[in-house]
This record gives sequence, structure tokens and C-alpha cells, in this order.
Amino acid sequence: MIVDVTPRQLQYLAFIAQYLEVAGVAPSEGDIAEYFGVSGPSAHQMVVTLETKGLLARLPGRSRSIRLLVSRGVLPVVGEPGKEAPSRHTGMASFALALAKRFATSNAHSLARFASVLRLAYRVEELLLADGAGPRVAERARKAVQRIADSMVGESRRSRRPASAAEVRRGPAPAPSPKKPRREVPPEQRDLF
Repeated sequence: MIVDVTPRQLQYLAFIAQYLEVAGVAPSEGDIAEYFGVSGPSAHQMVVTLETKGLLARLPGRSRSIRLLVSRGVLPVVGEPGKEAPSRHTGMASFALALAKRFATSNAHSLARFASVLRLAYRVEELLLADGAGPRVAERARKAVQRIADSMVGESRRSRRPASAAEVRRGPAPAPSPKKPRREVPPEQRDLF
């Protein structure tokens, strides 16, 4: 058991552990802040506090370099933000779904976002099967995350379509009118302008 750790610090550790496991990389401090609904400096301060307590380690100057120094077995399972999951499998599936929604709405290029969500879908299925979940549970979790990826494809297709059938009938917008020629200023008035 971990001593001298608050319940909130335990949630942060559990989030970092689960993010590492599901996404395959360490979370950024921005990811931590967004998940817990706190500011970036608050998330940074918590990471520094956990590091000084010897519960995690970071490499200075490197992003996503958080490494846990505690066993995953002593940490609770997190699911959706702010909620503890009833079981490890449920938590992993709902956590992957929350991550997929976050990846889908990030500012990254749409192809990179789509690849991240799709990779996450297969990763969660692989983790659930390795953890002893039934094949149907793992497949349902993968399909739920895949639906988010499919909706991303649908959004990109919709954005290329005309807005309405009326626009199709009207045809393309007319070309802008040419600029008016500049009026020539008489030589005797040039010094006034």
C-alpha cells in the first residue's frame, strides 16, 4: 500500500498508469489537466508533488516522459473523468472511449486524429483480451471506439458536400466584380494629396 498519498493524488497516479497502458505513451500535462478539469499549472504542480514523493519520475526537458514508480496493482481503476470504474475491464473500456473522444476533437490533422483513434480501438481490444476479458466484451469495446473513428470519416465527407440542393441548382457563385480604375489626379492638385 502507498502511504502519505491523498485520494486525489491516487486518482492522478491511476490516470497516468491507465493512460500509459491504453495509449501506449505517457500523458502530457495538458491531457492530465483536461481529464481532471483543472488548469495546466495545477496539473503540473500535482506531477511535481508526485515526483517529490517518489511515486513517478520524469526526464527534464522531454515531453511525455512520465514514468510510474509504483505498482499498477495498488492503484484504482479509472473510467470516465471523475469516476472510479466498477471493474478493471469496464474502466479500461470507458477510459479508452473517453480518450477516443478527446483524440477525435483535438487540433491535430484529421488523418493523424483518425489514426490515433483507430489504433486506440485495436489497442483496447488487445489489452482487454490479455487481461482476461471475454472476446465479446473486447469486441464491443473496440467497436465503440471504432464508431468514433467512423464518425470522423463521415464528418470529413460531409464537409466537402454542398450545403444544400439549392446551391447545386444555382451553380457556382459569381465571380467578383472587377475593381474600379483609379482616378487620375490633375498635376496642379498632386501636391495637395
